[in-house]
Amino acid sequence: MTRVYWWNSTLLLAAIALQTPAHAHSFKPIKKATAPQTEKIRAAIAEASASLTARIGDFGGGAPYEAYKVTKISPARGDEETDVEVFQRIIEASLHRDYPITGDEDGYSLARYTDPKDFERAVPDGFSDHADDDEAMEKCVAMVKLLKASLKNKNLFVYMGTGSGNNTFADIIAVYDKKNNEFIYFVRSNFGSDN
Repeated sequence: MTRVYWWNSTLLLAAIALQTPAHAHSFKPIKKATAPQTEKIRAAIAEASASLTARIGDFGGGAPYEAYKVTKISPARGDEETDVEVFQRIIEASLHRDYPITGDEDGYSLARYTDPKDFERAVPDGFSDHADDDEAMEKCVAMVKLLKASLKNKNLFVYMGTGSGNNTFADIIAVYDKKNNEFIYFVRSNFGSDN
């Protein structure tokens, strides 16, 4: 009887381990960023998000943004893991938790940008091409301008990338504030759409 119980317990623990995500970071939602420059970016992203969401709402999908403070990094940072890598890992884990494109933790791919010209060339159309909507265009241009200026700030890590899986796509812009362990991401996606 004891042996059966031990065996069943072992199987249960193994099953739980298989279902536990590889990343178990802890995040706390924030309404305002600590650093003034980060807060300006958060506010600009919030305005662009609201404007884009209103613009595309009738077509399905959306343009949500989230802002978080990191309270725990798990698994812990590796000895050889760079700032760029650990911050990217945290943001991608948050994206997967909030908007799981695939059944595992794949699906999102981000890259950090430091050069203004590379940044401008890489800004996805979903955040930059809104010539048919003056308000959305104005908000997105203001956001991109702030993000471009922030590239000079060594405390801010600006990422862009994409997500794909299960007939879903996403364009992503994210900023990580190293000093305050806060980050913001902005997603333009067809979540909730029939397309």
